[in-house]
Amino acid sequence: MTARLTALGFTLVELMVVVAIISILAALAVPAYRTFVVRTRAAEGVSFVAPYKTYLTEYILANGHAPPADEDYYSQGGPVAVTRVNWSIGRGAIEVWYGPGAGVELNGTILWLIPNQSAGSISWICRGHSGAGGAGWYLDPRYLPASCR
Repeated sequence: MTARLTALGFTLVELMVVVAIISILAALAVPAYRTFVVRTRAAEGVSFVAPYKTYLTEYILANGHAPPADEDYYSQGGPVAVTRVNWSIGRGAIEVWYGPGAGVELNGTILWLIPNQSAGSISWICRGHSGAGGAGWYLDPRYLPASCR
């Protein structure tokens, strides 16, 4: 009597195909996830300035104009996500400065929140620094929060 051997398991080629498919999926998923994480950190900056937006909205509605001079609202050194929040009369916007705690992609960038007054109400336009003039504060548009795109 001869016993018949049956092969159990997978061949090397089948395993290599599976590894290749997983590698391709990982190569596509990791950059998308990274962008999502950075965008979430940028959104934290937008939510961080909510009290300052409320203050400026009330100021503009009460006085009919924005503050006539630059105002610093928040300044913090060290490894924090938002290092500075200020009103810039030259830009006509709240500037949100990101620090090292926001990650390599956002560190040193600026997000602008620009008030838009119409019909007795204020809406806010959100923009990243354009990098005009070779400024190092450029905020890549793909990192803007969903509320800014």
